[in-house]
Amino acid sequence: MDTFHPKLELNWEAAQYIYPMYQDIIGYRYLKTFCSFGTRTFLIRITRANAAAYYDSQELSEVTLAGLRDFLNPVWRNVFREKTRVAIIHAQEFISRYHGKSDLLTKEQLFAAVPTGLQCLQDLFLLFDACQGRFTSLVEDHLRTLLPGELSEDEKTKIILTLSQSEEKTLLTHEECAWSAVVNQLKERFGDAMPELSEYDYPEFDAHMVSYDLLGTADDLPSWTKEFLYKRLLNDYKDEDVIHFSERWEQKRTVWISTKAEIIKKYNPPTELVTLCTAVAEFGNMRMQLRIEGWMNIVHILMKELFPLLTQYVPYSLDQLRSTLPVELDKILNGDHSLSPDTLSERYELVLYGLLDGEEVLWSDEEARRMIDRYVPRVDTQISELSGQIAWRGVVRAPCYVIKWDSDDISGAIDAMPNGTVLVTGQTRPQLMSAIKKASAIVTDEGGILSHAAIVSREFGIPCIIGTKFATQVLKNGDMV
Repeated sequence: MDTFHPKLELNWEAAQYIYPMYQDIIGYRYLKTFCSFGTRTFLIRITRANAAAYYDSQELSEVTLAGLRDFLNPVWRNVFREKTRVAIIHAQEFISRYHGKSDLLTKEQLFAAVPTGLQCLQDLFLLFDACQGRFTSLVEDHLRTLLPGELSEDEKTKIILTLSQSEEKTLLTHEECAWSAVVNQLKERFGDAMPELSEYDYPEFDAHMVSYDLLGTADDLPSWTKEFLYKRLLNDYKDEDVIHFSERWEQKRTVWISTKAEIIKKYNPPTELVTLCTAVAEFGNMRMQLRIEGWMNIVHILMKELFPLLTQYVPYSLDQLRSTLPVELDKILNGDHSLSPDTLSERYELVLYGLLDGEEVLWSDEEARRMIDRYVPRVDTQISELSGQIAWRGVVRAPCYVIKWDSDDISGAIDAMPNGTVLVTGQTRPQLMSAIKKASAIVTDEGGILSHAAIVSREFGIPCIIGTKFATQVLKNGDMV
């Protein structure tokens, strides 16, 4: 291991625990079961549930070629569709069975639920990882080669982005439409004098939460409550964009359809390009589905609903249990309590783990610090220029507002974001939607035409640059871009 020196670079950040994140190791090993690539080197650093993932840039340059070959293969795309369909069905079954019902479980049912959820996570992460931006980053480059050379790069970008625009609603859009209906219903009843929660029970909120309460639960945030929705109502009931969201979205959809028709008529793009751009739109939606209808919800149920109950039966704290590896927790639930609680507490404070040239590694405490110094790169924050890919076209000049996922108060940072600023973040996620709606533009570290930021910016028509790698470490609040 001392002779192996990968060139690591930061790829993503999140608020996450060791137990669910360990599925990345399993997932990357199983990628080869239906992909022509896998990952042999990556390290994840977790400090008190704040995770940062680093990948070998040389290896990524190789696997992106394999990722492109897979995406271009219609047989592979069909396998991915079917695997996604089955994984979502299993996830929804788990969510329906356990969400909000953990207090009703017996000890035996609780102990059985945890590995069931873990298996769901493994299946979901495997598929989510298979179309990560780091594996699909060459798709857009390939699409450009299918267009005539005499076209300008701007024309090629316009064609590809237009043809890759999905006309289908994601769950995020369905929720925005449903919320608009709730706001209009309450405005019709109460006008501009919305009663306090103590004065009216807001059954409309209950109905909304049945379908959407888990949408904000990634990165250790809580599920939606009546208090959250009431605060949202007070912000939204005079907002014309919210009030007319459904009709305006349908208007945009009509424009997208007509613009696609115009592009096809004007440029007569090859059938292969149209097919692949349609696949980009479809896979973007499936990837969103794997996140917001799949693993995001499973992680929440495990970490926030089931794991707290485990502390009643085993001699470990909640944070210690969240810092176990799956094989260790399995032993604990089967009565083996020989694993030192101190070892798990050290991991919670700091752990570095992953794969180095295919070999599994895990370090904590001082050893982790030494390995971080050895392997984890430092970013030059003095650079004056950043570059990335266009996810949605537009021209904006505005001050930055940086949201980092290791913030002590993500919700507070989102609430404090001024309207019209440029949102700069590692990667967008569903719980950032209120920030995204305030943004005049989006800039992310993470890249890929199938990334969440790319999908959302296309869906909502927000100018967006993705794949800058380290915008969050260079730009500061108030910087003009």
